[in-house]
Amino acid sequence: MKVGTKSALNSTFVSPHVTEPKMCGKFLCLHQTRLVILFVLLFTGGLAMPLHAENGTGPGLGLGGGSLSPINDTNGTEYHSSSVYASSFDYQWALSESFSTSLILQETGGEGTMPSKPEYKFYKSGIIGLQFKVWMGPLFLGLHGGQYYLTWIESMSAYSGIQQAGGNGYSIGFETSSGWFLAAFSDQSQTFTFDEMPDQRVEGNRVLLGYRWK
Repeated sequence: MKVGTKSALNSTFVSPHVTEPKMCGKFLCLHQTRLVILFVLLFTGGLAMPLHAENGTGPGLGLGGGSLSPINDTNGTEYHSSSVYASSFDYQWALSESFSTSLILQETGGEGTMPSKPEYKFYKSGIIGLQFKVWMGPLFLGLHGGQYYLTWIESMSAYSGIQQAGGNGYSIGFETSSGWFLAAFSDQSQTFTFDEMPDQRVEGNRVLLGYRWK
């Protein structure tokens, strides 16, 4: 009777569908912590100081490179095998002397190696989203977020399909009154799910040099 009672209690109160909370990875926790700290600094600094910004309304184009690349979401294996190019387009609206917001479209890509699909030699990733900046003269700090995408490419007519996931990041840089800007970005996407490849995410840094028409 005791054994039967114990089994009955276990079957009543322990559900096979209950799982322990999943801890975030070391890089993800660090990334989110930096976002929170930067968010606080942006608002406290931007609201407290009478800043005079070099921000302006208009489109901007940028080119550069960095380390933003696909990574195995389970074991952290990096799949890129070459330098990463980066390009960007954005349209910025000056909200005040201290704040601006932008619609951003950014893309990165490079050569890569996918063990489970060796025919795929290249990848492309990017983000379509919004960016918020606080200005201190020509210098700015920014937060951005939106929809990231990732695809693996065999040829112009053969690719893995475009997978999408949310994500966010932060940036720091400066923009001159003539329109030239230099900015560094750090990004972290959520998980891209593939049918025939491991689940992946994109993370890393980018540096862009560009020009804005004001």
